[in-house]
Amino acid sequence: MYDEFRQLAFEDGLERQSNVGIKNLIQYYDEAIASQKVISNEIARDFVDLVKSETTGNERPAFTKLRAAWRNGAFNMKNRKKIDNYLDQNLRTDLER
Repeated sequence: MYDEFRQLAFEDGLERQSNVGIKNLIQYYDEAIASQKVISNEIARDFVDLVKSETTGNERPAFTKLRAAWRNGAFNMKNRKKIDNYLDQNLRTDLER
């Protein structure tokens, strides 16, 4: 179900020039990492990939959500570790600024 949701969100943007699907996907990621439930490696990887795909200089809603979670002291440590496994040094530095 997640894979279909993710695919449709990207198709929404590419084929229909609508950002509604991506906004909903970002909201899903935000709620997933804020939860006390441990996220899957797939979700962690996909979220970081989405953040990396956002161009610098433009609005970066996925980066903004991840950065807020990263700075939140209540961020579930297991989820933080899973996210951290997919971060490169540049992105990690940006999150900690």
